[in-house]
Amino acid sequence: MAVNYRAHRSESKTEGAPNEPYLFTKFRNTLIGPDAPILIPKVSRQADWEVELAVIIGRAGKNIAKEDAMNYVAGYTVSNDISFRDLQFSTQLPDGNTKLGLNWVKGKGLDASFPLGPWVVTCDEIPNPHNLQISLSVNGKTRQQATTDDMVFTIDSIIEYASQGMTLKPGDIISTGTPAGVGAFTGGPYLKDGDVLEGTIEKIGTLRNPVRMERPA
Repeated sequence: MAVNYRAHRSESKTEGAPNEPYLFTKFRNTLIGPDAPILIPKVSRQADWEVELAVIIGRAGKNIAKEDAMNYVAGYTVSNDISFRDLQFSTQLPDGNTKLGLNWVKGKGLDASFPLGPWVVTCDEIPNPHNLQISLSVNGKTRQQATTDDMVFTIDSIIEYASQGMTLKPGDIISTGTPAGVGAFTGGPYLKDGDVLEGTIEKIGTLRNPVRMERPA
């Protein structure tokens, strides 16, 4: 989910973002687990990090009411929405405008760009997911640090919106947005071969992944 933390909206100058959840998709090819390498593809030189609280759907549902939405959650884990900024922001027309919008597929959907883990923590272990410490470090240096109470849209609101006209199924993952501190808006540096990312969320754990540059075929 895009721009769902107030501080991230401020750093990215998107305070005028939509007044409803702003969703995009990531595909199966993006998924990797703990300690698996994040891949910087040959087509990008601006790979960026975004630690997020991920919600795992446990029941099928469609047009779910907000007041019932949390009953559809199986648990929570840590995700890292790796983003390729030079591809994401590559849709400018010749006049310099971005009338086509952002390139979400290329900017967010490349191979090995969605680490998830290290495990799923069930809802009974986290009765309030909206007051958790969340952070990310690159090579041991803290780059993001916040609490999930900075979310603009809470999990129940996101589930209500996502399920309108679309069936959510067990195992679906909703990643709830990232706090401030991403490389694109803090002067980087962007990720490079050999870096190590560690995303940590209170009561869940730490998701650790090395970074590898794609080698020529």
